[in-house]
Amino acid sequence: MNIRKTIAAMAVLALASITVTTAAAQTPAAPKAQPEARPFPNRNGPLSGMALFIPDAQVVEFHKPPHESPRVSILHEVKVGEVIALKVTFIGPQLDAAKEADVTFDIDFVGPDGKALSGGSLKGLKVIKGPVSAPNAVFDNTSVVPKISFDASDAKGLYKAVVVLHDNIANRDLSMTAEITLQ
Repeated sequence: MNIRKTIAAMAVLALASITVTTAAAQTPAAPKAQPEARPFPNRNGPLSGMALFIPDAQVVEFHKPPHESPRVSILHEVKVGEVIALKVTFIGPQLDAAKEADVTFDIDFVGPDGKALSGGSLKGLKVIKGPVSAPNAVFDNTSVVPKISFDASDAKGLYKAVVVLHDNIANRDLSMTAEITLQ
C-alpha cells in the first residue's frame, strides 16, 4: 500500500454542502464554506464529522467556490492501482476569543488482519489554524489530503482509516472510521 499526503498551497477551505453519491466513481464533487451545516454521524458535543474515501480525481472539487454545490462519490471498493483520497469533513469547532479555530487530525491505516499498516500512521495533520469567518460552516482537510493506492502484493479485504479529529481549543477529540475493500 502506498500512502502519500498532499499539502495544498491554499488555506483550508470550508464546505457548503456535499452531495453524496454511493457509486463506484462518478462525477467529481466539492465542498466549501457556508453557514448552513447539519450534523454528521460521528459526534462529540458540538463537534461532528465523517471520514470517507473518494476517487483522487474528485479532490479538486473541494477547491470550488462556496456557492457551488459539491458532489462526491463515496468509494466502498477499490482495485489494485487506483488512487483514492481520504476526506475528513466536520462542523462545530470551538473558536477562541479572537474567533480562531485550531483543528488537527491523526490517521491510522489498518489492514484486513486488524493490524496497523507499516508506515500507515500519520499524526498532527493540520486542518485549520487561524481566523474563521463562518463558524457554522462545514470544514474539510483540504490542506492535507492523504492519498492511497494498492499494489498486487497487498492483501485483499477490508482496510480502515481510523481518524481522530482534535479540536485543540475545546480540548475535544472526535473518532471516525472510513472503510474500503480491496478487490
